[in-house]
Amino acid sequence: MASERLRSTPGRLLPIGDCDPCAATNAVGIDIAPRDASEEAELVASLSRELEATKGLEPRPELTDSQKKTMQEVQDELLTGDPGGVSKKRAEDLLQKMNEMVKEQMAATEKRQADRLLGAQRLACLEGDEAIRAKVHFIAEERESGYGESIGLILVNGLSSSRNKQLQLSLLEAAWRDPNNLPTYELQEALRAARELEGDGMAKVFGFDGSEEERKAALKQDQADLDVIIGTLPARSEANRTQTIEMLKKIAIPNPFNQGTKHP
Repeated sequence: MASERLRSTPGRLLPIGDCDPCAATNAVGIDIAPRDASEEAELVASLSRELEATKGLEPRPELTDSQKKTMQEVQDELLTGDPGGVSKKRAEDLLQKMNEMVKEQMAATEKRQADRLLGAQRLACLEGDEAIRAKVHFIAEERESGYGESIGLILVNGLSSSRNKQLQLSLLEAAWRDPNNLPTYELQEALRAARELEGDGMAKVFGFDGSEEERKAALKQDQADLDVIIGTLPARSEANRTQTIEMLKKIAIPNPFNQGTKHP
């Protein structure tokens, strides 16, 4: 291709077809090759370890033993020391040191959360079977931490990247039936999206896209999914059962726990 956009000397723009001086350039093509399966499996394992290691982040990290000791020293100095003397200066120094340690811990916590989100985003983009298994695993176990963004929704959005949509749906259906899991919003959304992706390759926003007939069918499927959850209640632990019932109370679809239609 000849173009005046690549030239050795500056000059005025020339009319189309008048290309003097011009330079000829070669066409550039980019081939995107699929990632090697073994390479992807190693990456999935690495990302999974990162996500496991960054679970359970707290919005306000607890003080370490060293920080607690410094806090106690500050209190002792303020209560027993001379307010106008050396003890007051000592207490101020200790308090500043404690504040610096807390800031460092908060910064470390924020970095861990940022690394966790990045790891989830990288996992969400992977296509292979091992990536699917990891996505389903972390979606099923994700709980609201009250701090930062949920990786569950990131991974739900990444379901469309998976190649084996049938495997993905089977794993999510199994995760939904598993009495060790909670029927979280993320897991429910993942199950809905996986069914749509396995059916026509496109995930829709439930309740907004599709015809009236499709929405009724989706609602019927959701009610059937709730029946599955209700049927697993006896197999759940006491704590899990309590949390599951609380979730069922909040779901808009009628069920025996939210004063909706009577369950057969």
